[in-house]
Amino acid sequence: MPSLTRKIIKGRSYYYARWCQRVGGRPKIVKTAYLGPIENIVQAVETAQQPLPPQTAEVSHFADVAALYDPIPPAKPSWLPGFATAFFRG
Repeated sequence: MPSLTRKIIKGRSYYYARWCQRVGGRPKIVKTAYLGPIENIVQAVETAQQPLPPQTAEVSHFADVAALYDPIPPAKPSWLPGFATAFFRG
C-alpha cells in the first residue's frame, strides 16, 4: 500500500507516493511516484470526481443484465443452532 511522503525543497513542499515492502527481512522502498505540489493533487481529485460519459454501448443479448438482478431468496443455513436461524428466514 502506498504512503504519502512530503519533501521540502527550497522551502516548497512536494509530495510523493511511496510503496514499501520487506526485502530480505528489512523494509525497502520499491516504487516512488512523483505527485507534485498540493495544488496539483487537489486539482486531480476534483476533476476525478466527474466521470467521463460513455462513448458507446454494446448490447449483446437481451435480458442478460436483468438475469443478474433476479432476486433469489437466501437459503436457511442448516449449521446454525436454535435462535440464530430466526435471523435467516428465507
